[in-house]
Order: sequence, then structure tokens, then C-alpha cells
Amino acid sequence: MTFSSPPFTDPPMKFHVHRIRGPVLLRAFIFFIVSVIGMVLSTAILIWRWQEAINYYGPAVVWRWISVPVWVSLFFLMMAISSSIILRRVRQNEVQLSNMGLTIQRGKRLETIAWDKVMTIRTSSERYGILGVSWGEKTEIHIVTKDGTKYKFNHSFERIVELIEQIKHFVYPRLLEEYRLAFNRGEPLTFGPLVLTSDGILNGRRALRWKDLGKVNLERGSLELQPLEKSKGPKFSLPAHKVPNIDLCIQLISHLSPQS
Repeated sequence: MTFSSPPFTDPPMKFHVHRIRGPVLLRAFIFFIVSVIGMVLSTAILIWRWQEAINYYGPAVVWRWISVPVWVSLFFLMMAISSSIILRRVRQNEVQLSNMGLTIQRGKRLETIAWDKVMTIRTSSERYGILGVSWGEKTEIHIVTKDGTKYKFNHSFERIVELIEQIKHFVYPRLLEEYRLAFNRGEPLTFGPLVLTSDGILNGRRALRWKDLGKVNLERGSLELQPLEKSKGPKFSLPAHKVPNIDLCIQLISHLSPQS
């Protein structure tokens, strides 16, 4: 069994920049302002209590009077320093995408990842809420390069969904061609717990032959592979985030399935 024509044929994309979202910057700025105000107020209370102790009770009781404001002032000072560092780094963080690769800027540090170095992409998306009412969503993309280096980008970046699609756009055509060549050489293709072979799909010790494969569904964060009939083979159900390059995996399965 072989396959030939890759489904990705879109033209190259242009330069794109994704920075930290405004609300994330605002939270970091508010954290910094609160820390500074807390430090100023606690320092003012410290000075006042120190003067009261000196004027009315003498040096012997000064520490007992100012110990709490001292520790509070130090706490807010550390918070102010930490928040200023975080705010500075967050303001300068951005991701740049071009035809050559992906450039990550963290402050003054730049790191470039060529597209041909990216081997796997995992994505996940979770909604937060109760009783059917959603108040937030957490979306992430995990990238692993050939040397095993891992990178993660989440919803702190603006247009995270668009960022994920752009990364896939640059990476998937090359990976698909590599998968095609390897499969046609008779090599199995590994997608996390799933292994695609010329005979069918393996999930651990369980196997589902191509001719017995029925529906392939990806919904609610789960990848499901169903046999044509229950007696024809096992049903596979896996969390989508555990299957790297899941879009390519589904395309290859659909392409290799006789029912497609």
C-alpha cells in the first residue's frame, strides 16, 4: 500500500508577528502598581512606628514596634522587583514567523527555529465554565525539534489560534512528504501511541486492519477510530493532545482507508 499526492498545496505565507495580548500586559502592570503602592504604604507605616517608638518608648522597643512593617515592606519590595522584571520581559516577548522559520524574542534574546527542524506539533484547547456557561479558554501549542528541544506557546499570545494554524501551514507540507516517502519504503509511521503500517493501525498490542476501519472522528478533544463492525476489530479512543501531528495522522488514515 502506498500513497502519493500530499493534500497541502497552499502557497508560502508572508511575515507574521504575534505579541503578548493586551490583557496579559495589563495584569502584569496592575501587579507591579499594587506592589509599588504596598511597598510605599508599608514603608510609611514603618517610619511612623519607628518615630513613635523612639519618641515615647526608647530604642529598646524599636524592633518590636517596626518588625512587622519591616517584613511587609520587604515582601512588597520583592514583589515590586519581580513584577517589574516580569513586566519588562512580557512587554518584549513576541513570536515572528516567516518562510525561513520561527523567531522567538524574549527580552533582548532572539532564538530562531528553522521549519525543517520542527518534528512534532501538539495542540490542546480547554474551556472553563460551569453549567454550560464558558468564561475562558486555554489554548496551547507544543513544538518539539529534531534535537529534542521543546517550546510552548499559549493563549498569552495574541491570536493564538491563528499562530497555531500558521505554524502548521509552514511545517506540515514537509512532514507530510517525509511521511509519504517513509511509508512507501515500508516503514511504520508513529504518531504517539498510534502506529500506521501497511497492514493497518496499531495501538499498543491492539490492531485494526485498514479494510476493517470505519469512521474516524475528532471531537471534544478525543480521536476515535471505529471498526466497520464490532466483530471486525477494536475501537480506539485517544486524547487528541497525546497524538502529535494529529492533523496529518487523520489525513493519512483517511487517505489509506479503503472506505475513504
